[in-house]
Amino acid sequence: MDIDLRRDRTFAALSAADRGDFKAASGYVVDLVADDPLGSHGHRTWGRVLVADNRLADAVVAFETAVEMDPDDAELRFELASALVYEGRANSFPRSSVWVEAMAAVQAGLERDPNSDQGQRILRVIEAERV
Repeated sequence: MDIDLRRDRTFAALSAADRGDFKAASGYVVDLVADDPLGSHGHRTWGRVLVADNRLADAVVAFETAVEMDPDDAELRFELASALVYEGRANSFPRSSVWVEAMAAVQAGLERDPNSDQGQRILRVIEAERV
């Protein structure tokens, strides 16, 4: 897929989600995934759209799929960890498995990018939430 087209579709999907137009956002994501079915980018974008729509469990699945497709992408793992943190908070009670999964995702990301500010921030949030 042309990098400019991918960037434009991603921007359009996220902009539509920001406006609350999740139908339009999903259409752009369908195109992203269709153009690169084995790539992580469409699934990552779908995860972001789902977070914006507060469909956190579905967002976790989208990010997990993206991580399976691109396991060396530290930022993807941080986005997965963030979605897990949001899901844990939304449930208003800490499900221990959510926090364990979030911690595993952020640690795997930090193994790949130990100097990531985003990873360190998420790690602090997880540690604070688990107390």
